Amino acid sequence: MRNGLLWGWDFGFGEYGDICIYSDLIVLYSFLGVKIIIGVNLVSYAIGRRAGMEARRAEDEAINNFERDPIGEGKEEQVCGLSLYMSPGRV
Repeated sequence: MRNGLLWGWDFGFGEYGDICIYSDLIVLYSFLGVKIIIGVNLVSYAIGRRAGMEARRAEDEAINNFERDPIGEGKEEQVCGLSLYMSPGRV
């Protein structure tokens, strides 16, 4: 150490250098803590939404699990869909 500087580094803070460094670290760690808290909350929210989505999907399949024509699809649309399905260019 030379003149109180570590490896000759001088950050230009003068006599308040240690206070500035420690306050910067406190702010940095505070932002990091807030970021971690927000991230954990977002992940738990996403997991809850996915569970709800799976439940709604299962409920929809249980309701629509019988053989009938799709709601809102007319005879012309069914014929067109069947002709497209049976077309020779279909892989």
